[in-house]
This record gives sequence, C-alpha cells and structure tokens, in this order.
Amino acid sequence: MSETAIYPFVNEWSTQRQAALKKFQTGNVIFTTEALRRLPTEDVYHALARHRAGDWGDIATDGARRNDRALIDGKRICSVYQVHIATEFWIITEWDRSSTTICLTNNQ
Repeated sequence: MSETAIYPFVNEWSTQRQAALKKFQTGNVIFTTEALRRLPTEDVYHALARHRAGDWGDIATDGARRNDRALIDGKRICSVYQVHIATEFWIITEWDRSSTTICLTNNQ
C-alpha cells in the first residue's frame, strides 16, 4: 500500500515536509504504566500513525510549529491526542528518534 493511500492528506503538504516525513522514525515505542492500563490500544495506534504523519493532534500552535521545525532540525517531537472526552495523552519522540513515549498528561 502506498504512503498516499495510508495518509491521503500528505499530498497537500510541501515537498520539504514530505521529504522530512519519510525520515521520521519513532524508534522503540514505550508506554508508561498508567497509559498502558488506561488507553485503548486501537486509539493509541491511530494516534501514533497521525504522529508519524505530522498531524500533531491537539497541541498548541507554537508547539505544532516547533514540531514542524524539529522534522528538519532533528529535535524532540511532541503531540497531544484525546480518547473519550476527558483522557488526554502525549506522544513524545526523542530528538535522536531512538524512542517514542506514550504517556498520560499530568492532570490525568
């Protein structure tokens, strides 16, 4: 299956961003204990696919800009997603792309 079939909105992005996305690796995916216990697996997989595709979820505009720049500069990437109405979680990929952590926000 082609990348376009999996992520149809990729065609709308700039060439530079598309090139950066092809290099975006998540490394080992690590769950905190509470995230593993409380988050539905299917929702996490969907959010992780969005994260890898450059859809930063509900993160603030300045955070989204930092993430866009991090694709080029090789810095940490953070996304925020929600399951249900009140359960918010982060997906954080380290600067060296060696690992990605899935954790609940502090107020959970």
